[in-house]
Amino acid sequence: MVSTVVAISISVFMGEANADEKVFSPPYCEFSVVFPNGYKPKEIISKTATGAAATGRAGSTGLSAECWPCEERVEIQAYARELASEMRRRGGIVDSVIIDRNNKIGEQIILTSRIKSGSDSYHIKIVSFRGTRTRLDLAIVDQEMASSAQINFRNSVKRNR
Repeated sequence: MVSTVVAISISVFMGEANADEKVFSPPYCEFSVVFPNGYKPKEIISKTATGAAATGRAGSTGLSAECWPCEERVEIQAYARELASEMRRRGGIVDSVIIDRNNKIGEQIILTSRIKSGSDSYHIKIVSFRGTRTRLDLAIVDQEMASSAQINFRNSVKRNR
């Protein structure tokens, strides 16, 4: 099951990050990402794995990241289909799914979608980077199109190892 959008995962709050802490990079994660105004860390326990998560602090709301161990080399197209199916099951309209196998950071999936909540409509962008041992999933949620802070967040991903 796709961890980025799965509702059944159990989140355990691990405490506050330092106010200055902006770079999310759990020790086992091959990737790092910079939150514009810092983040709150969490540990997430799913049925099959334990991952690390971060949600943006005030001024960075609508931004989140999760780092998970890679599944047993699930083919990237199958993972993209699963990600899109999960979004549809949650009521989202998937606008596009782009797969980039040759991204310099790692294999990448970009899923864009829209979802309604009451009378409000939200744009959702899921960006998933896959390395050899771990996967970094970013979620960017907003009522408007992407802001410069959201674009900078997405573009701040680096491969550490």
